[in-house]
Amino acid sequence: MEFIVVKSGQIYSGHVGLDTVFEGADPDALTIQRFRQLFGRNPHSRTHLREGESLDELARFVARRPEDDHYVIEYVDYASSDGHFRKYRFIFVGEEMLPYHLAIGTDWKVHHVSTDMANQPWMQQEEAAFLANPAAIFNAAHYQALRLVRKRFGLDYFGIDCGLDLDGHLVVFEVNASILVHDDNAEFPYKDPFVRVIKNAFDTMLRNLAGRSQLIRLSDRPSP
Repeated sequence: MEFIVVKSGQIYSGHVGLDTVFEGADPDALTIQRFRQLFGRNPHSRTHLREGESLDELARFVARRPEDDHYVIEYVDYASSDGHFRKYRFIFVGEEMLPYHLAIGTDWKVHHVSTDMANQPWMQQEEAAFLANPAAIFNAAHYQALRLVRKRFGLDYFGIDCGLDLDGHLVVFEVNASILVHDDNAEFPYKDPFVRVIKNAFDTMLRNLAGRSQLIRLSDRPSP
C-alpha cells in the first residue's frame, strides 16, 4: 500500500532562508504544489496562516516577522470529490486501532473545532458512521499501511491524523504521542461511547503493563 507522509520543517527566528528547510529538495519544485502552508509560532494555530505561490513569496513573509518561528508544511491535495477536506483520527492503544473523530471542512488545514460540523447534520452523520464502522472507508490496504506506521513509531500509545486522496492513497499528517482525546463532546454526543472505548483500553493497557512489570521485579528477586 502506497501512502503519503506530509513533510514539514521549522524556520527558527532570525533565519529567513528557506532553501535549507528541506535539504536536498529541488528549489524549483517548491512552488504552489509543495510547501504551501506557513504558520506562526504555534503550528496548530491559524496565526499568520499563509499560502505561498513561491519560495520568494514565503521568504518575504518570514522576513516581515523575524522574531517568530515558522513552520512550512508540504501541500498535498486530499480534497474529496465534493470539495471538502476530511481528516480522520485514529488512536493506537497497544495492539488496538480505535477511531476517534472525523473532521470535515472546506480548508486544507482542518481542525474539528474550526469546522461547521456543529451546524451540519450531514457531517455529524458521516462522522458517526465512520466511528461505528471505519472499515467502510479504510480498506485492508489502508489498515496495512496504518499498522506499518504503528510498527515504525513503536509506542504503546499514540494518535494519527490522516486523510485519503482521490487516488485512494493514505495521507499521513501527524503521528503524536500526546494527540488530543477529550470527553467534552456536548455538541457531538454520538462520540462519547467511542471516547470511552479509548479511555477504557488505555486503562486496561496500563494495568497490564503494571502487572507485567511487577512480575518481572518478583522474578528478579534472589531466592531465599
